[in-house]
Amino acid sequence: VKGDVDGLDNTLRGLWKNPVALSVIGSDFSWKGANLLFPYDDRTSGGGKGEKNKWSSRYITVAALSRNRDNNRNGVIDNEEILWYVPARFQFMNLYMGAFLMDEPLYQNKLLKSTKLCYVTSTGNSSKGQCFLMADDGPSVKWLKQDGSILTQAFLNGSYIRCARNLGIPPVLKETPPYTGSVSDYAHEGIAVISPQPDVANVNYTITFNKYNTSGIRSYIGTGALGSHTLFQAAARPCHGFITAKSLLATEGVSWEEASCLCRDYSEQEDRSDKGTWRLPNASEALAMLFNLTSSSLWFSGTDLDMWTCTLGIRSTSVNPEYFCVDYNGKNMVAISSGGKGYVRCVRDTNS
Repeated sequence: VKGDVDGLDNTLRGLWKNPVALSVIGSDFSWKGANLLFPYDDRTSGGGKGEKNKWSSRYITVAALSRNRDNNRNGVIDNEEILWYVPARFQFMNLYMGAFLMDEPLYQNKLLKSTKLCYVTSTGNSSKGQCFLMADDGPSVKWLKQDGSILTQAFLNGSYIRCARNLGIPPVLKETPPYTGSVSDYAHEGIAVISPQPDVANVNYTITFNKYNTSGIRSYIGTGALGSHTLFQAAARPCHGFITAKSLLATEGVSWEEASCLCRDYSEQEDRSDKGTWRLPNASEALAMLFNLTSSSLWFSGTDLDMWTCTLGIRSTSVNPEYFCVDYNGKNMVAISSGGKGYVRCVRDTNS
């Protein structure tokens, strides 16, 4: 879905034929560095008076405009002048895979000061409202209206807006949505590539992180597991590339310890010479699979199980360890107790 991956198009959809004067930007939005506190009252609805719990995506699209420049001096930020925008939900989640390459990671430093850290994305849904990155829960998202409830004022007051911009040649804008064009016209280059094209089951897929420098990857591991680790430790980084197992395991659901044992014993060779080379993926590898293994036939079709990783959740403790899992149906990462139930896709490193 383009709204999940293209924050620039989301911003243009919010502003097309509805320009915002520079005076509005200056009077309505007070910035602190790169972050803006998210208001509980939506001042863009109800004639400007604001209506509780009826938040409009127009607020964040207008907020993003304060990072852009009125180059032709006509008093408004024209669509062609929009370079900075609020990222879509998958763009925010992708930042976790490249966190070790950032001078100031999206989440790490601020988590030392607050127990809650959330970023509003430009991805919206007609029934669920706006989507938020729950940075204090890792690469996880939540919707404004979820599970029959609406996020609280305290939650919204702890949320931030952070802008991004694209590198490379800007798109030629279209007259109708999607304004940045189709995927074939204009696509964001992913930080990982997959081979072959993901369309059939029972195939080994190779995912390579070809945009990383040496500081963003870890050393190759030929045998053995990565071991339990947090998002902030070196084991959370990907190797240059990894290979996925042909088959899913334990679609009936197993605990994390059982999942680890299944990977240790897994083999695809008749002589079992590859036994011991397979392991659970870390969170970066699992995210890469979520974003690149796009065919639903490559995932478990049930709705009550998620795919295990070996990366500990943010709130994991020695008494109650939790591990990140891929929620394929929700296109999300969640943390569940090690005693919970999940299924398995083994992986192994490759240097080729």
